[in-house]
Amino acid sequence: MDRRQFLVRMGATSLAFIPTYSFLSTFPSKIVPFKKGSLLSSKQLALLETLTEHFFPTEPDAPGAREINATGYLAWVIEDPKLDVSVRTFLVEGFTQLEHVSRQKTQKEFSQLSYDEQESVLRILEDTPFGHRWLKTVLDFVMEALLSDPIYGGNTGGAGWKWLHHTPPFPSPPQNKRYFLL
Repeated sequence: MDRRQFLVRMGATSLAFIPTYSFLSTFPSKIVPFKKGSLLSSKQLALLETLTEHFFPTEPDAPGAREINATGYLAWVIEDPKLDVSVRTFLVEGFTQLEHVSRQKTQKEFSQLSYDEQESVLRILEDTPFGHRWLKTVLDFVMEALLSDPIYGGNTGGAGWKWLHHTPPFPSPPQNKRYFLL
């Protein structure tokens, strides 16, 4: 099975199990640029970008995290003031844990590691109950960024849909008719 088939099957399966979060009602029409003083530090944003690109790298015939705006999508979710505090704390604590494991194993920040070193650090983190849950949650959000309607901030320009040869519902909702506003 190639990467495309795997992701199509995983995406279809995961859609059936996506939990309903209270913060879904607050997605912006486009990602808000991050300003100094935001909840996430520049190091955390760099870590998030490195992690999402590790999970979903750009390939010659496939969009990656950058093309689907996975980092912006996840960062906005984390920064959403309506996000449950326990979910935000869990997601942000994951950055701390990932950096801790990276420094303990390699004496470097995760963002400075080679792909193989990153994979090794992620496997160590994955072997802990917290790490396993955290990595799964981050990957779930990357899949949301890939599969969601671009009106919700991910899947920029429908890049994920184009890659998967998905015909999206027509028409996309206008700004004032997004599902959480109805």
